[in-house]
Amino acid sequence: MDDGSWKFVQDEDGRFLVKGMLKIRVKPDDLNRYLVQLSSGESIELRTGFGTIHNLRVDACVGSVVELEGEYKVKDGRKVITKVKRCKRLCARQPRVSAQEKMSLATSPCTSVRRKSRPA
Repeated sequence: MDDGSWKFVQDEDGRFLVKGMLKIRVKPDDLNRYLVQLSSGESIELRTGFGTIHNLRVDACVGSVVELEGEYKVKDGRKVITKVKRCKRLCARQPRVSAQEKMSLATSPCTSVRRKSRPA
């Protein structure tokens, strides 16, 4: 739920810290268009390499409020995130998740799902 705090927390010389709802928009000609929704209604586009998306498990954070840290460039008067150094989930997403999905998400740095400990 948007509490009005989804915004750029820090913004200096192309480096940023932003808090917002992470979304993805999939189109046939653009399969990986990630967006950070701000409280103002503005969406900041995230355009970074597959390795960054994969290594930081950004896809596992879709639908959650996140804190992103990195760099951006201005294109056509709009900020576009080009590098992400950190992606931290601040609150869990709402959809139901199967047991198998929970296990695969348990190792993700963006999730709050925990694995059950095994007996010693």
